Amino acid sequence: MIGQTQYFRDTWAEIDMDALYQNVQAICNELPQRTKLFAAVKANAYGHGDFQVAKEALRAGAHGLVVALLDEALALRLKGIQAPILVLGLIRPVDAGVAARHHISVSVFQIEWLKEASRVLDSRDPPLKVHIKCDTGMGRIGLKHKNELKDVERFINYAYSFELEGIFTHFSTADLTSEKYYQRQLQLFKQYVSVLEKKTEICTCCQ
Repeated sequence: MIGQTQYFRDTWAEIDMDALYQNVQAICNELPQRTKLFAAVKANAYGHGDFQVAKEALRAGAHGLVVALLDEALALRLKGIQAPILVLGLIRPVDAGVAARHHISVSVFQIEWLKEASRVLDSRDPPLKVHIKCDTGMGRIGLKHKNELKDVERFINYAYSFELEGIFTHFSTADLTSEKYYQRQLQLFKQYVSVLEKKTEICTCCQ
């Protein structure tokens, strides 16, 4: 029987936390005033240790963290991380109350999801903080039309169980030298933001 601690790849990763701290601090120092950095620690911080990387990034000036799954966010909460956390992936509506009670923000882009989640959220719980995801060209999840954005925002604003915390998109060409597609996505995202009735936090993610 193969043991759970047996591995078949000779891989070694050594993480320099001092370098990580300096990199995050340097990025924060270059950001415009009032711009907040959220460190991506999904997939165990890409194998580098989610808790260790999260703690160091926050100490260096990051405002919050982003993860892919609700499980990842809960694991960080259980380890004592109190900073803002946003789940980039879609969670099940039935789990909305879990996120609200642990002060974890979630991504939304469907009216049906919001309606279903509103039925399971308890009025005794804090409002569920949500970020609207816009698909400007990544081709994964997110709303694709301005009318959808208006409907989603309107539902959130008139429902006691939600709090609109932000809006974001995902740039898909962070590793390319050409900025043509990035600029196309950016202009489309600005168009989405322009139709919002209320001002909110604006976020962008890079692949």
